[in-house]
Amino acid sequence: KKEYLKIMEVSVDTVEATAFIVYFDYKMESDAVPFEGTFVCELLDSEGKRQEYEALNLDRLHPVWNKASNKIHHSLMLISGGRRPSSVFIYFWNKRKVDYRIVEGQTAVYSIR
Repeated sequence: KKEYLKIMEVSVDTVEATAFIVYFDYKMESDAVPFEGTFVCELLDSEGKRQEYEALNLDRLHPVWNKASNKIHHSLMLISGGRRPSSVFIYFWNKRKVDYRIVEGQTAVYSIR
């Protein structure tokens, strides 16, 4: 029932990129309807301040996340906008602090020049 789950933080301070794509391939389950879980991606500067924010709200895809409908294949794009981010920070936000389970999960980060 944790509210936040850190998925990964990727150092990108040496990467010259105009954007980053974060790909999510997950199977998730929850008895809560709607399940208000959110995948969050942030570009952070060297001081940890947010430069860019994108979120994927699962309840907007569909409200029920059970064995019959638990797959997510989605990507988010973060635009650096000429700034030099230090890291890409990715976490899961369990807004209502309900029980949920990640059955399988894979996250990948790609840079675009």
